[in-house]
Amino acid sequence: RTDYNALNFTTQTATAAVTHVIAHNLAASFVTFTVLVERADGTYRNDIVSIEETDTNTLTVYLTEARKIKIAVQSMGTL
Repeated sequence: RTDYNALNFTTQTATAAVTHVIAHNLAASFVTFTVLVERADGTYRNDIVSIEETDTNTLTVYLTEARKIKIAVQSMGTL
């Protein structure tokens, strides 16, 4: 379980913003991710968002409206 957990990172942002900087600290050059965006009614749904791999430890998520997000990141290794 420890080995598996070391390859995964999940978080939920506390405040709404148009830019979220996510420091996952997985040190991987190849990651997959799932982003859920909070809607006005408080539910979270998949949405098309712009995501930049800032470096091997950080993702930056860009939204068109200030919203909270939930994100799950999984390391697929280092290339």
